[in-house]
Amino acid sequence: MELKISVSNKEYDEKYCVFFRNTAQSIFYIENGCCLKDLFIDSRHKLVFVFSREEHEKCIPLWMDNKKNKENEIE
Repeated sequence: MELKISVSNKEYDEKYCVFFRNTAQSIFYIENGCCLKDLFIDSRHKLVFVFSREEHEKCIPLWMDNKKNKENEIE
């Protein structure tokens, strides 16, 4: 399925991209070397960050470890 973004007029294939509304996760990805492909506002007036699925696959384990570490700090 392709998603057309009306603001940037770009098309993204969901097979190759991921879309996040989680600002903290998106910042974490950028800080860990992921290249932001696009940023737009969706129909719910939320910011949406677009990353390649390939970079997402590399960063998701780091993000999950980071979440676990933060949860352990609270305990």
